[in-house]
Amino acid sequence: KVKELERLLVSLLAYQLKGVDQVLPFYARWLEDARMYIKDVPFDETIWNEWNKQKAIWLLDNDIKAHVRLVDTVMLALPKILSGKVGATEVLFPEASLLLVEGLYKNNPIADYFNDVVAQTVLHYVKNSSTPIRILEIGAGTGGTSEKVFALLQPYANRIQEYCYSDISKAFLFYGENRYKASCPYLTFKRF
Repeated sequence: KVKELERLLVSLLAYQLKGVDQVLPFYARWLEDARMYIKDVPFDETIWNEWNKQKAIWLLDNDIKAHVRLVDTVMLALPKILSGKVGATEVLFPEASLLLVEGLYKNNPIADYFNDVVAQTVLHYVKNSSTPIRILEIGAGTGGTSEKVFALLQPYANRIQEYCYSDISKAFLFYGENRYKASCPYLTFKRF
């Protein structure tokens, strides 16, 4: 399944880049590297039909459906992103929504496994600390990891002096504050 997904995505990339000439300077090096990567990739005009047929099947698979939705959306918009007709953030976060990317960070087996590992590790340190702890989460994003940590820390809230939920994007901070602040009084939110 992953090999087929990769094969189709590479062919879609080749197809989507075939007519791209003018790109924002910011994307020029990426485009050059992408073209080197796909230079011998065959595709035909029916690649989108093949993709859409497979996509319908993959969207039924909880392990990969979030990834499929995201790459489908980005691949469709790629020429417009590269030319500057639409911003990448407008595509990734339509109407300031995090729903398109959220599934990458939680509610899939790989992300959930690693989120659990991090949450258990944080819990271990908090449980075994004799002094109040300050925690800095860098790149908290949609809170995929944070949510697991907060659930485990509930009984130990009095041991946490501060948990700083940080990210580069204010949108993620607003999201985190709206979603988690009420249940976690030790939370602060800062741009990193």
